[in-house]
Amino acid sequence: MSYRKQKVEIIEPQKGYDMIAKEYKKYHKKLDMWDQGLWQRFLPRDLYWKVVLDVGAGDCRLYKFLKDKGIKKYIACDISEKMLSQCKWANEKIICDLNQHWPIEDESVDIILAFFVILHLEDLNNFFSEAYRVLKPWWRMIVLHHIERRQEVFKVGKKEFKIKNFGWRFDEIEEMAKYNFFEAESMEIPNGWGKVYLFKR
Repeated sequence: MSYRKQKVEIIEPQKGYDMIAKEYKKYHKKLDMWDQGLWQRFLPRDLYWKVVLDVGAGDCRLYKFLKDKGIKKYIACDISEKMLSQCKWANEKIICDLNQHWPIEDESVDIILAFFVILHLEDLNNFFSEAYRVLKPWWRMIVLHHIERRQEVFKVGKKEFKIKNFGWRFDEIEEMAKYNFFEAESMEIPNGWGKVYLFKR
């Protein structure tokens, strides 16, 4: 992964993450350091017997932070089947385009995690609408979003590419969340051009 200035091909998220799926684990340490664990402050103290939905789960990097919390079920949802194939710990895997209807029952989830995924979504309204639908009343979604000053360049073999994103601003995210009846809190990530959001239903 790099930030080269020359033009490279921009490809759709499904294809891009399929291409990097087998090597994505090598980015875990960098991503863990980037978010600095701040998001865990927004987790409820008691996760015992709770259902967690990880959207844009990829290879389930976040599961290691939840595995000892006594959760009832961990659902991994991603557009990339190859990324999900690298996830060994999910109780359920769902291949899903988050711009469309989520194949998840109404009010069936206690916690939604959405890290580094909103930037790849074209339909922000659908994302918040579907999240509100599947969350149980009075429960929460934790979102981590960052602004890319320079878009990441991935390399697989000799092929270099960027993964399409829509550059959503923080104010746009906050406005759309409010439009879909979420209450919001946030923390800035130091030196990271990012925020961690807690959205309450």
